Amino acid sequence: MESDEFISAYLATEHALMKASSQHKFNFLLNLFIDGSNSGRVNREPDAYQEVLSIIDELSERELNLLYHLYNYERDHGDTEAQDRKQNNHQVNYLMTKTSLERELVIALLVRLRRTGLLLTRGERNTNFDLATTAIETFFISPIASEIKAWIFNAYEAPSVTSS
Repeated sequence: MESDEFISAYLATEHALMKASSQHKFNFLLNLFIDGSNSGRVNREPDAYQEVLSIIDELSERELNLLYHLYNYERDHGDTEAQDRKQNNHQVNYLMTKTSLERELVIALLVRLRRTGLLLTRGERNTNFDLATTAIETFFISPIASEIKAWIFNAYEAPSVTSS
């Protein structure tokens, strides 16, 4: 017999799957549930799973892809003060390369992700910043995004689930 936590997670995932706008997002959500179930996290951390699912359910496929590459950017380029000294467009150029999206679209998606609370700007992270800065600020993963990072990585990098 399955636990109440598992059943709740299953039903919430089923609801999200029915709303998925693409096969990729459908597979991502399915992988999220499968990984959470197999690892036992769905039962151990039911609130965390529901929170991750709720956030992911609201994100578009492009936003999920950008978030995944932002995690990789911070891993590969650091999230310290050294990153603040990088060329202003370094992060945007990196994301353009990884996603094949145009500059303006990358920036628009970063702004959309910021509204979710998943991203913070350099100015929001640091107490000393210049309000006269005209360049695009570098974005950083927020504490909320850090909390859900493992869930997203595991679902994003899982082998694709395809129907026969």
